[in-house]
Amino acid sequence: MNNSKLYGIGVGPGDPDLITVKAQKVLSEVDVVFVPKSKLEAESIALQIAQKFIPKGIPVVDILLPMTSNKEELLKHWHQGCQRIKDQLQGGKSGAFITLGDSMLYSTYSYLLGILKKEEINMTIETIPGITAFSASAAATKWPLAEGSEKLAVIPVLKDVSELESVLNLFDNVVLMKVAPSFKNIINVLQKRNLLQQAILISKCGHPDQEIIEDLENAREEIPYLSLMIIKKGD
Repeated sequence: MNNSKLYGIGVGPGDPDLITVKAQKVLSEVDVVFVPKSKLEAESIALQIAQKFIPKGIPVVDILLPMTSNKEELLKHWHQGCQRIKDQLQGGKSGAFITLGDSMLYSTYSYLLGILKKEEINMTIETIPGITAFSASAAATKWPLAEGSEKLAVIPVLKDVSELESVLNLFDNVVLMKVAPSFKNIINVLQKRNLLQQAILISKCGHPDQEIIEDLENAREEIPYLSLMIIKKGD
């Protein structure tokens, strides 16, 4: 009988103290830790966050998941990642796949989970949630995400910034994730709608170099990749 088990663990946005007690416990007990990487030579932020909870000597296995829009390329690497996980967990071993933020929100883990669920695998899978970057950012800025009957939208990446106009028409409050590539265009939309004073930018939330920018009119154009924005339209 194979008692192999895989945990999907969200390690939060950056501060190791925000990792849940359950996640810390699992990380201290598993046989192997899996780390998603967009490039094999890249340093993993998720691993930096979780490192102090992983005992010395525990194998850390990279899972290459490149950032590309090529669906065939993505599927190939997702399947290769799943196979590597299964190979490592043979013989009843346990492993933890760590990911930034929450494990079930815009997470690399969810793609592998979808494949593993479709396959006939003799493995138990358990998912442990983590604190999202936008909930941690709301706490850091003291900007409530939603109150009363307010409607909240969470938008991952704006392929076309014109989408923001529609979102602002429908929702009271908006969280924009990964705003760096479209930052200048987003600022233009907010200026047009007189919302610059009702938006705030948070970069690298929970990291030592966290930055909160309220004066968006004079913000620099180049911002870190790990940046998000909270917009509250108000009355």
